Amino acid sequence: MAAGRLKIDIRRKKILELLVQNGQVTVTELSELLSATQTTIRTDLDTMAAENRLVRIPGGAIAGGDALYFRQSE
Repeated sequence: MAAGRLKIDIRRKKILELLVQNGQVTVTELSELLSATQTTIRTDLDTMAAENRLVRIPGGAIAGGDALYFRQSE
């Protein structure tokens, strides 16, 4: 269980990093880059949006919440 949680945390951290770099991401792009299913990516994005870490848009996400804060502080 702990290994599964670590994998999720690493994947979600990478999603935030990509948002900081690019300002937006797509489900398809993340699925390919992170070797995860599109369903898994959608779940990650929905969870992260609920945690105010990003803003969910159709087909992906844009920087908002934590990602927007980190992007502005660079």
